[in-house]
Amino acid sequence: MIRRRAMKSRPNLYSLFGIFFLLIFSQPGTPGLAILHDNRHPVLTPGDESLYASCNGYLRLQKALRKYKEIASQGGWSAVTKGASLKEGDKEERVIELRKRLIVTGDLFSEETREEDIFDEKLHHAVIRFQKRHGLKEDGVVGSETIKSLNVSVEERIRQIEIN
Repeated sequence: MIRRRAMKSRPNLYSLFGIFFLLIFSQPGTPGLAILHDNRHPVLTPGDESLYASCNGYLRLQKALRKYKEIASQGGWSAVTKGASLKEGDKEERVIELRKRLIVTGDLFSEETREEDIFDEKLHHAVIRFQKRHGLKEDGVVGSETIKSLNVSVEERIRQIEIN
């Protein structure tokens, strides 16, 4: 006769994920670890917005989504004309387009610019901020990859954020 061992119940993966999420991403002032000790919430379920809201990444995405929707309601941004790489010290018409584009997204503050066609140090730092936010090489040079990222429409950026 073959004896069957009593199978222990398998853990609920959503509960394990929820506990892991809380342990890693819990922050002061959020439900965080307190939920683990609260008998009213014995099982963590997907869709519990209070858990996901405690994650900084989620909050940043929500803030970016609001910002981009506001930009879209004001007409979005214009594209930067493709061409040779732009770098600090360059002087040409496309630098004005670049300045306008970076002002719209807040990478360059309008009081830092004088509508010049000269790629100055402040514009260089604004380009680095943009490159960092978009996971590009942070060199301050506006090459083909940076221009490609600059020229993604605000509607496409909104769609990307909503997917995440």
